[in-house]
Amino acid sequence: MCNKISIFLFVFNFLNINSKNSKCMENYLSSKKGSLRSEIKRYLQKPIQDEEFSILNILEEIGSENSPCITTEDIKMQQNNEKSCKIMDEKCASILIDFNNGRLGNLMSSYASVVSLSAKINLQPAFTYRLISKLQKVFSMPHHLKSVEEIYCNICGKNLIPLEKYLTEPHSYTHGYVVYTPAYPNYLHLYKSDLDKFKQTFKLKPRIQKLGATVIQWARLKKDAKKVVCVHNRLGDYPSHLKAYGGKRVDMEYFAEAITRMKQQHDSAAFLVVSDDIEASREMFAEDDILFSPATYLAKNTDNIDPELMKIINNEIDIKTEELDATAIDFSILAQCEANINTYGTFGMWGALLSQGPAIYPDNFYKNPPPDHQEIREASISKWTFVDVDKF
Repeated sequence: MCNKISIFLFVFNFLNINSKNSKCMENYLSSKKGSLRSEIKRYLQKPIQDEEFSILNILEEIGSENSPCITTEDIKMQQNNEKSCKIMDEKCASILIDFNNGRLGNLMSSYASVVSLSAKINLQPAFTYRLISKLQKVFSMPHHLKSVEEIYCNICGKNLIPLEKYLTEPHSYTHGYVVYTPAYPNYLHLYKSDLDKFKQTFKLKPRIQKLGATVIQWARLKKDAKKVVCVHNRLGDYPSHLKAYGGKRVDMEYFAEAITRMKQQHDSAAFLVVSDDIEASREMFAEDDILFSPATYLAKNTDNIDPELMKIINNEIDIKTEELDATAIDFSILAQCEANINTYGTFGMWGALLSQGPAIYPDNFYKNPPPDHQEIREASISKWTFVDVDKF
């Protein structure tokens, strides 16, 4: 007999924001729909068979931010021209999918979340063409992996239902349905036990891995250090996202405290800043003896790169054979550092997860915790610690 479970449903109303939101944030805000109150009440009357995993806990934790149905134009054209897809009907096992239009960290979280959750709730995992093609540019994923658009012709039809509807009566939707997750799923509490498997799934392509390893090698040599600690300084569009939760961007006091803690743990360490705005980061860390990721400059083929680093790169990698992607290089660096100092978001989170070293995060930089940070906080990863920025 399971213990009685109490469910607390918190519904946050987003404030109107005068500043321009990121595309990711606009999609997130526009996707807010309803509540799960009635479904939760219904499930409260049902016995729960599994102490560690229950539908109630899923409903409580994922919220109801439903993702839109996104189709890829070139796949739609292929369907019309070749008729290579089939109709999703009652003969087909229902699938779980996230129609994700986010960036690399979002896509990785989407993939891992769908794989882990689908196994728990008896659905077949499925992925969009966009997600597969974007991940295959960075990771050595199987190229025979077919997208949902290539398999089914009618994924955005009347058989499309939100996850919360499926969870209220799963036996009614076992066949013929496309079940979609809330927007930008990141169920770290579900997939953290399978990190070894996802470490293989997200194995960097050899050239991208080599570029990241070469930058870390340069950092060690430059500072005569035994280890390299990555400092992920997320800037760009994230401040507008934080405002929706009454949050603020972390300042240099957080970084100073995090760096001090890392120095106490590592006698000889070089600190390497990775950021989506490396020029702004240079200004922020101007007085610190810190190195900066060359990814942006490598991708733009500029001269703003340390000659010693370019010498190492030219000796080991032919960087002229194809276009370089700054995001992929930065991620490769994060994933190969011995330790990480993070700010927010899934990009830095996945870097820390794949590096498997210690990581430091800020905490209490918000009035209401953003879902991704709440997931990171509650996952209780043993090597991750938090700095209370509210004390500064």
